[in-house]
Amino acid sequence: MSSGKCSLQYAVWGGPEIWAAVNASLFHSNGKQFLRDFHDALSLQLGNSNIYLLNGGRVALRVALQVMKNRSPGRSDVLVPAYVCPSVVRVVSDLGLTPVPVEIGPDLNLLQSDALNRLDRNTLAVVGVHMYACPLALYALESACRDAGVYLIDDAAHSMGAAKGSAPLGVRGDVGILSFNQSKTITTGVVEGGGALVINNNALCADFGAEARSIGQPAFSLLGIGKFLLEYQVADLTRVPFYYASRLGILAGARNENDVRQTRWLSSASCAIGLAQLRRVSTIRREKERVAARYHEMLRHAADVHMPQYAATRYLSRVMVQFSTPALRDGARARLRRAGIGDRLPYPDWTGLTITPHRAATRVYDHLLEVPSRIDLDDHAISRIAELLCLSEARTVRADN
Repeated sequence: MSSGKCSLQYAVWGGPEIWAAVNASLFHSNGKQFLRDFHDALSLQLGNSNIYLLNGGRVALRVALQVMKNRSPGRSDVLVPAYVCPSVVRVVSDLGLTPVPVEIGPDLNLLQSDALNRLDRNTLAVVGVHMYACPLALYALESACRDAGVYLIDDAAHSMGAAKGSAPLGVRGDVGILSFNQSKTITTGVVEGGGALVINNNALCADFGAEARSIGQPAFSLLGIGKFLLEYQVADLTRVPFYYASRLGILAGARNENDVRQTRWLSSASCAIGLAQLRRVSTIRREKERVAARYHEMLRHAADVHMPQYAATRYLSRVMVQFSTPALRDGARARLRRAGIGDRLPYPDWTGLTITPHRAATRVYDHLLEVPSRIDLDDHAISRIAELLCLSEARTVRADN
């Protein structure tokens, strides 16, 4: 995609994904083969892990925390990064548990030193999020949690296909979480989009097996696929963010997330889409790495904007840029919008939903912005976006030719 209008990319979809949905929905009365094939392919990617395919990443988190709560009824605190998707916090709260904010570091990931200081006899679990697929080193935290009798959740919702060293993200700790909803590496839709619960601690297998008996049957329809295509794949035409209207309702408390996201198995059609998406993972990774590297090249001399999560050859599910002041962020956002270029604000400060705003999350929310990282962005488009981000500086960023 060259310069001009440019939206965010919520899913890398094309004919194979649409055909997979239609084929599984209309022409296969028994979709168990899609479930088996997707399960086996995903398990292979994760080192032959034991996986439950569910209808959402937050659903997987809810199932995991419920099992942990049942096993350790005297503990109720769950350590959660101060910067995280608010739906994670809602899942914790809806289970009658207490979300405890943990400071974040410069790379937007949980600050392990703060997490270690907060571990006590009331701590049930720690949610270690690889924010936007930026890998969080879990070795020290994993050891400390084990010694304290605390469960560790390896939240790789954004991170399918990403790794820390040779190990894929999501396979450390007691359980791992994957999400297949919009803006994730593998995308099978929004509502009932999908996710996976990865069992890394074999001692928990019997408990999860018992919990599995209460999981509902899949729910999927071609109408849902049509809604997803309208809201995300043709967003440049509609410019109607229906999904975010519903999310605002959830965050405001008008709707309970558990009411709109029942715990179900992943549908055969979603599994078929997931299989098609798995075939694209290496391409998505390669192109996302290229786009991030080009942004970094364009912004490396900028004084007031940088990429807090960038590292050479690192896969990032989203490109986030951080400004030195909120005013610079807001000015850049206005310029992008005038040019027809999409953007997205970071996750809100969820700690305001509990007691008081948390310092780290407030700082990030005021300074951070997501910019397009479509895999079809060419160098000229990236250069143009970088220039718009930096127009307030005395020196405009230019490509080195």
